[in-house]
Amino acid sequence: MFTAKKNSTAKLGLALLAIAVVGLLATGCSQNSPLAPSDNGLDALLKSKAAGNHADGSIFVTPQKGGVLKLEVVGARTELHIPSGAVAEPVEITGSVESFMTENGMTFIYDFGPDGLVFLEPAKLKIKTDDKRDKVLTLWWFNPATDQWEFQACASPDANGTSQFRINHFSKYAIS
Repeated sequence: MFTAKKNSTAKLGLALLAIAVVGLLATGCSQNSPLAPSDNGLDALLKSKAAGNHADGSIFVTPQKGGVLKLEVVGARTELHIPSGAVAEPVEITGSVESFMTENGMTFIYDFGPDGLVFLEPAKLKIKTDDKRDKVLTLWWFNPATDQWEFQACASPDANGTSQFRINHFSKYAIS
């Protein structure tokens, strides 16, 4: 009797997992480039740039004390949470964000520094957009070796409308 109950529970769990995966795919975890389809999309992106929709910021973090870098542009509020123990030595973290309208909708391009910094513990990139449709957001990183945007992850907004991503290194990132 215990084995039959365990098997039915396992089958139910697998069925729910399958439904969740199908639901995530159906709601828009796009693996299309965050930019328009010319080269790596930068030409089309620059043409669509919204004037004045740019923000910069910086914070100083130490191995003992992390920090939160906040950036806000029209359409989105972003926080980069760096936990204690994420860096090996004290460092100034810089960041910028610009928003663009592309054929895939609003896209946010982030540039964090120092370039190439690798975290000992992952940082969390949190974004809350003004989009009220509970849109699944996709995180991309720009690979300079291939000159291409590469898919990293998808995230659905939580009850407060915030989507979260884990990042292990600094690069250019896009969220669309």
